[in-house]
Amino acid sequence: HYPRQIRDLLKAGVDGALSINVPARPEVMGQRIVTDDCDFGWVTAWASEMGDAETLRGLLAHADRYMAPAWLDGGLYYPRNDGVENADGIRTLVEPMSGNVLLGYARLNIPDGLWHLYNEPWGTTHFEEPAIVAVGADVDISRAVFDPGRGRLDFAVERRTDVAGDGMVRIARLLGRGPWSLSCDGANIAQGAAADVQMAGAVGVEIEGDDVLIHCPEGFAHSCVMTSAAGEAHLG
Repeated sequence: HYPRQIRDLLKAGVDGALSINVPARPEVMGQRIVTDDCDFGWVTAWASEMGDAETLRGLLAHADRYMAPAWLDGGLYYPRNDGVENADGIRTLVEPMSGNVLLGYARLNIPDGLWHLYNEPWGTTHFEEPAIVAVGADVDISRAVFDPGRGRLDFAVERRTDVAGDGMVRIARLLGRGPWSLSCDGANIAQGAAADVQMAGAVGVEIEGDDVLIHCPEGFAHSCVMTSAAGEAHLG
């Protein structure tokens, strides 16, 4: 039913932007009821879940054009706006739930993202795999995935310049897999076994307890790979 339902909800705008048709608010005892329905936010999240890329692009284009996107502490959000429409009749209403949660979720979600989360949850072995468990406030991780068959953790990391922090990336559950190596964009950064670390370059790497700590220097922005001996043996 999605194609028919979404068609009834959408309102075409300029240059591919899409808004939504909002039903009139009901009246109770002579007063019109105003609630935080978050219709625009939920429809946008719905389109992302359904994999409707064209509709998602149109709704996000409307949000970026008319809902005053802003950055705060390194994060994108849409400030609350109680005005339903502007002088041209274009929807500008932004409830806190839409501006802080739903629109951001819609950008990050993948098709059937919630479906997979609830119907194909991770098993217990997933939580035994190497993973990035903490980062500094000034570090962005745009991708991180562990390939159990190859024994390697691939991640993309960038140290921001507009946020204060220590540039730290903490990786857990790796040391027990034997000797390991770290490379970034093909360049060898470090290798080690247990508490022993051998570094090659300006990136600081140390062992703290059972974790590997990477200290990213200013301006660091690379795609990195950590491979364990078990993974290298599998590849061989």
